Amino acid sequence: MAYVAAGRVDGFWGRRLKLWDVAAGLIIVKEAGGFCETIQPGGDVLQDGTLISANDQVYAPFCKIIRKGK
Repeated sequence: MAYVAAGRVDGFWGRRLKLWDVAAGLIIVKEAGGFCETIQPGGDVLQDGTLISANDQVYAPFCKIIRKGK
C-alpha cells in the first residue's frame, strides 16, 4: 500500500488481511490521494479483511477487474 501511495505501483488488493496489515497503509494511501475500499462494496475496510487500493487514475477499472474475478 505504501507503493501505491508513492506511485510505484498503480494498485494493490488483498484478502484475509489483519487489522495491522491494513490500518497504517489505509491512512498513507488516503493521505496521498488514493482510494481504498473492501472488495465487496459497502464493507468496513478494517473489519472485512479484504481491500482494494489504487490511485485516482485507475481506481474504477481496477475495482471492476478485481471484483469480477472474486
